[in-house]
Amino acid sequence: MKTLLVLASLAAALSLAGVASAAGDGAIVTNDAYCIDASPFAVWCSSVRLTTKLTTTPSGNTTLATNGTSSTSATFPLFGCTQTVTSPEHEVWLMREGELVAESRLMSSTTTFGCGGAVLTCTTRAALHYANGDVQIQRYDADCTSE
Repeated sequence: MKTLLVLASLAAALSLAGVASAAGDGAIVTNDAYCIDASPFAVWCSSVRLTTKLTTTPSGNTTLATNGTSSTSATFPLFGCTQTVTSPEHEVWLMREGELVAESRLMSSTTTFGCGGAVLTCTTRAALHYANGDVQIQRYDADCTSE
């Protein structure tokens, strides 16, 4: 069941991100960016750059690794405000005979909001490692600074 959830979340991410193309090494590269201009009130932009590689060994183990960055921004010209969120991603899943054996995720997100000369930047970081049916590492921290 966990394998299905992992694969479903990956499929959803790739389908939402846009067109994926195969690179020379068999990896799936997702590289999509767009903006929506709702002038004069706001401009929303999104960018996704991910590389996903699926490897199956002769012993039947399957590794799925995803690395990349997603980012969004919103600009409100009428008010002179902007917000950006940047999230590097690193996720690895190991499956044996269709069952999830191990999962590792290193995630971070930096959010910057500026308005009227004031800027607030918050960074969150999370690490998760799941193996042999147990969460072995789970860390989370966040900090914010203002200018």
